[in-house]
Amino acid sequence: MKVTYVGVELIELKSGDLRWCLDFRDMDSPAIVLLSSGHGTKNVEHGGFVLCPLYGRKSKAFQAASGTSNTAIISNLTKTAKSMVGLSLSVDSSQLITAAEYIKRRAKEAVLAEETPCGGWSVTRLRSAAHGTLNIPGFSLGVGPKGGLGEQGDAVSRQLILTRISLVERRPDNY
Repeated sequence: MKVTYVGVELIELKSGDLRWCLDFRDMDSPAIVLLSSGHGTKNVEHGGFVLCPLYGRKSKAFQAASGTSNTAIISNLTKTAKSMVGLSLSVDSSQLITAAEYIKRRAKEAVLAEETPCGGWSVTRLRSAAHGTLNIPGFSLGVGPKGGLGEQGDAVSRQLILTRISLVERRPDNY
């Protein structure tokens, strides 16, 4: 796992290729949910944590490797999001879930038969610099230098996938 100034990246160790990424601005609330240990205890260091994305993307669970701690990783994530993007990531420690409960939740995130695609479009999503940017008094909404909303916003490629029950936003390479 690599924490960048805009989010989290998973890099393939052998090839160095980007395998998965999640921008801080694309994290749900709570952004991080803590996993309990295998014995159900509330010790964060023996459990792990889950990163929770928006837009119907699947969550991912992590556990710190030897030489670091879950607390250090979570602290780094929250501090980087606040200092670089201006977002306060919420960490839910009130509902420590077990790995078995997480696997059940993750299975529910899988694509169901009624969610098979009926159509899809390639689109460009205009993003503001951070959640809540548009609520600033005197803020003028316009396309900024990076193609997004406002001065610090950006534009990213997405797919809109129409299913029988919803319209889902996906990254072009992960559906």
